[in-house]
Amino acid sequence: MAFWSGYWRHLRVDGDVGWKIWVRRGRCSSCRVSHALLPSFCLVGRSFGVEVIGPAVSEAVGGKGTRSVARAVGVAQSTARSWCRRHSDRSRVAHAVAVMVGLAVGLGVAAVVSPVEVSVLSVLQRLAGVACEREGLGRWPAVSLVTSGMWLVPVGSARPTTLRVFPDGNERRLMALIDPNDETRPP
Repeated sequence: MAFWSGYWRHLRVDGDVGWKIWVRRGRCSSCRVSHALLPSFCLVGRSFGVEVIGPAVSEAVGGKGTRSVARAVGVAQSTARSWCRRHSDRSRVAHAVAVMVGLAVGLGVAAVVSPVEVSVLSVLQRLAGVACEREGLGRWPAVSLVTSGMWLVPVGSARPTTLRVFPDGNERRLMALIDPNDETRPP
């Protein structure tokens, strides 16, 4: 795999605060397919960072209303509602995958707790705990890493992707944070 160009991506990390990041692409020399190398604080197809989305979904699943959750993280209520709806739509598939991965890494995973949305977050966070220990990540970037950034991707489009998520240790060499006022080409 060799670096092969990249693209700009806008990422909002807290309400109005945003970053303009350069996401590098890698290209496999044998199959000639390129892959976007996403940092672990990104999710596929989401303009907000996982540190904003994760707590919002967790609070909503825990029983808070989407209006108060949206106000707390500084987003529109429709945005928070769409995150929660997508989490709910993917919860059964995500729980099955998380249980299989959990068993593969030696975690004793309990049966489904009602509702499944709560159970899948519990299992994902236990898996993220393993990633936190091994990779030195925060809680929500570890969830992004465990799910390969596909946590909130629509079920119908959850096919093999050309995106790869990497832990924080490698992010500094895979992408560059760019000042919004600086339009120069990235390294």
